[in-house]
Amino acid sequence: MAGQLLERVFSSRQAADRILDHHFRAEHTGQLERRRLGALVYGVLRHRSLLQAECEHYFPEVPPGSAVLAAMALVMLARGSGVVLDPPWPPPLAKLAQVEDPWPQDLLPPWIKVSLPQWIWQHWSARFGGSETEALMQCMNTAATVDVRVNIGKTTRDAVLEQLRSLGVRAEPTPFSPDGCRLEGHPALVDHPSWRQGFLEVQDEGSQIISHLVAPKPGMTVVDFCAGAGGKTLHMAALMRDRGRIWAVDTEVERIRRMQPRIKRGGIRSIRTLVVRHEGDAGLKKLFQGAERVLVDVPCSATGTLRRNPEIKWRLTPDQLETYHLRQCAIIQAASRLVAPRGRLIYATCSLMERENEAVVQGFLAENRNFRPVSPQTISTLGALQRLLPPSPFFTLLPHRTGTDGFFAAILERQS
Repeated sequence: MAGQLLERVFSSRQAADRILDHHFRAEHTGQLERRRLGALVYGVLRHRSLLQAECEHYFPEVPPGSAVLAAMALVMLARGSGVVLDPPWPPPLAKLAQVEDPWPQDLLPPWIKVSLPQWIWQHWSARFGGSETEALMQCMNTAATVDVRVNIGKTTRDAVLEQLRSLGVRAEPTPFSPDGCRLEGHPALVDHPSWRQGFLEVQDEGSQIISHLVAPKPGMTVVDFCAGAGGKTLHMAALMRDRGRIWAVDTEVERIRRMQPRIKRGGIRSIRTLVVRHEGDAGLKKLFQGAERVLVDVPCSATGTLRRNPEIKWRLTPDQLETYHLRQCAIIQAASRLVAPRGRLIYATCSLMERENEAVVQGFLAENRNFRPVSPQTISTLGALQRLLPPSPFFTLLPHRTGTDGFFAAILERQS
């Protein structure tokens, strides 16, 4: 069954978690089997090229990409992961499961060892260095933590931590975001009073930090230009103490619709929603040069989220990366028209690809001389993070250094 699920993931553009969730619901799969299948499928997605190289080493006669190869990879993963695959195994799985001699991994190229496509390895090793990229991928090949954001408009982090712990959930404050908690395991939060009362939202600490970089203040007009389901929109409303106005803008009606119950549960009144057809939609004219802050968290490759979505690295192509770049250039230009004089445009991605990050911002600044970069080190609410920030006008979160998803941001201030 795990092999069949992997084949669906490899042949689909749909997120792996949605494919698994649909299967589990359709088959009425129990919790233990869900955990078992999920661990195997995600393990193969994270370590695919290394496991495939091991399969090919022991069984060169097996056709690459076959269901048997996927099944063998599952057995190899189970050997070192604590996942139990009970015998009897069909041949040649039984033979593989009994292999004890180590195989010569040291002879493999570094991108195979860390299970990263060669072209992405070349990009990252040129940018970060080989050793840093290895450390990054060792982190990316582990499961992400569950982070939640406390709704500071309703309660405090200490109160939420106490409530969660009283209900048996192990939780600690996030090290950088003053509004976050990091949970142990994957508790069913929808069953907890803190969730029902609107005291918390699931949100990675890195995403919370982006909201702080926007630095919205009570009374401001703020635009979340690519709002999605509204995680950062809700956070910014809380940071503004629900005073002022936030426009949540998106091209997908369904995303805006999914935001509404979250707005209601959080008790937020300052959010307005606007659905547009594209970044040049005439409906945006009413916001022209009227916002003190504009967050443009653009659609991107999401390569900073490989801990959660390891299938991304196998699906992304250089052509797709270039398509993202061109789209991002158009979006940041459109979003800049909404920024008031002396206001700020905050460009953000959950990507670690330079083409989607520095290249987009540098191209924008070359064409828009009335904007200048502002150092992220000026954001005082993130004091604990300052020691990790390099002397750069740009902001990058690397998962192996911060324990967050990977993010990039640039704060750009309009001069006139």
